[in-house]
Amino acid sequence: MYYFRLMVDLALTLPEPLVQFIDRQVGPNGFADRQSAIEAVVADWRNKAERLEALVQEGLDALDAGDYEEVHDIEAWLDGLGRD
Repeated sequence: MYYFRLMVDLALTLPEPLVQFIDRQVGPNGFADRQSAIEAVVADWRNKAERLEALVQEGLDALDAGDYEEVHDIEAWLDGLGRD
């Protein structure tokens, strides 16, 4: 069985500070090249976005199930959580 990774060319225009940041990630202790660095950043961003989406859905599901607490005095509520 063979698996092929579909790749699409994409040209990016980035501000110089971002290019410098990417270039600092490339080297013996980092990524092999710019493409690898950018792929890793986008993959991490995607994973974080998916996690955030799951957390939002979890919150919406809790609301739909009536699993929430009404707060009328935010300061008192925060103090009750042990806020200093």
